[in-house]
Amino acid sequence: MKINTDREFNCISKIKDSFDTISMGFEVIGDGSLTKKIDEHAIDKLGIPEIVLMENAAVGAVEELKDLGEHFILVCSVGNNGGDGFAIARHLFSLGKSIDIIVIGNVKKATDSCFKNMNICKRLNINIHFIEKKEDLVIVSSEMSKKDAVVVDCLFGTGLNREIKGLYKDIIELINERALGNYVVSIDLPSGMDSKTGNIFGICIKANMTISFEFFKLGFLNYRSSDYTGKIIIKYLGLPYDVRANLSEKIYFLDEKILSLMPTRKSYAHKGDSGRVFIIAGSKRMPGAAKISSSAAVATGSGLVTCYTNEDSMEIISSSAFEFMVDDYSNISYSKVDAIGFGPGLGKNKEKESILTSIIDDLNVPIVVDADGLDMLKEICLKKSGILDNDRIIITPHVGELARILDKEISEINSNRIESAIYASKKLGVICLLKGKYTVITDGYITFINPTGNSHMANGGMGDALLGIITSFSAMGIKPLYAAALGAYIHGLCGDVAANDKYTVTARDIIKLLPLVMEKYKYDLGV
Repeated sequence: MKINTDREFNCISKIKDSFDTISMGFEVIGDGSLTKKIDEHAIDKLGIPEIVLMENAAVGAVEELKDLGEHFILVCSVGNNGGDGFAIARHLFSLGKSIDIIVIGNVKKATDSCFKNMNICKRLNINIHFIEKKEDLVIVSSEMSKKDAVVVDCLFGTGLNREIKGLYKDIIELINERALGNYVVSIDLPSGMDSKTGNIFGICIKANMTISFEFFKLGFLNYRSSDYTGKIIIKYLGLPYDVRANLSEKIYFLDEKILSLMPTRKSYAHKGDSGRVFIIAGSKRMPGAAKISSSAAVATGSGLVTCYTNEDSMEIISSSAFEFMVDDYSNISYSKVDAIGFGPGLGKNKEKESILTSIIDDLNVPIVVDADGLDMLKEICLKKSGILDNDRIIITPHVGELARILDKEISEINSNRIESAIYASKKLGVICLLKGKYTVITDGYITFINPTGNSHMANGGMGDALLGIITSFSAMGIKPLYAAALGAYIHGLCGDVAANDKYTVTARDIIKLLPLVMEKYKYDLGV
């Protein structure tokens, strides 16, 4: 995934140090181009024969397949994905399983590794059915339907780039109709899916399980992909982690290792050691946004939190501000502040835009911008006639807000969430956190995908809580990119814990759980 924004925005080329990210060992995400790079590196640089990689893939797949049933139907092409299928078939056969192989494609065009594994299956007298026309397929499917089988899809891998037609389409229709067996497993990715976008090339296998190799595919992040992938399992081919990490586009899945970045409290620490946070938010119409953001910052651990708001909303916010201070934003003094959260429920006018401009220009502290602040930030960028080129500004838009920032349609953002977030990050010179299922966090060079969170959290105030959490972590000295990643992960983790016994999870639930969840996982990890 390469986005050439440097030329368009005259960005100064940067070299990002990804050592910390790689050393943490986060799961790599990529597409077919990464598969090709890894294969080429293994074969050309490491000297591992292609057929050995295929063998390792087969062994890994069989670990997941062997307990699913006694009869397996392997549906194979004559490419390397089909070669995986032949290798899987003979391993299952050696375990005493009943095997049928359906082959579609011109055998004379089979890849070398596919051809070798096919011949081994022939010598083992495994049942192989070569399909040359639709009538052959009808006869075979009629025979197969009499058996209780697990169907293994080995037709197309990550290299597919065209619409599926002919016999390939016919066999996929039969598989989806469950005419061959009731349980379907796809190898690497469901045949018919674009490995990069998750879009469908006309028709696609609807699998119950997908066994993918080396890394999570970008296409699996498409919101509709789960209709085709079923459960996803990643198996490795025996290559060092650094190979796929260094060859990738630096896109990673967050996991609990990010929690190791949580700050620890020294026994003699006082409130001034835990970060001073300003939340500039709220209005008479939306005082709740300021309350939520400020309370979330307190619950995350910041020692001193001050909410600056409109004069006419101070009283209502102060009435429930037990742990944070409240003042009019016209009284802001920036002498003692470690991070600033700006925008939730604030409303928009020239005075507030001027405050944001001053914060960006005059202060050297992390700034988290959301809601009304995003529109103001866009105006500031337009006035500056270029990017901010600043690694300490974090924006946290939802898809509609990012569409406004980039002057694009919401559908365009949704169909390319990762690319859109990276583009916005490079265009504005900020860290972009695009909210939603599989939240994207990127500085334009390193990108994290957050797996935590759920649809029970889909209600007002969630983004306000997230801003408070990220601002708090930033104030504690965590680098902004990692503060955003850690904040997103913990925010979603609290939502997942709450959703265990709640139909609706609110921002109040998140705030209540924050210190409890943080302490539990800190203890579990030995941090």
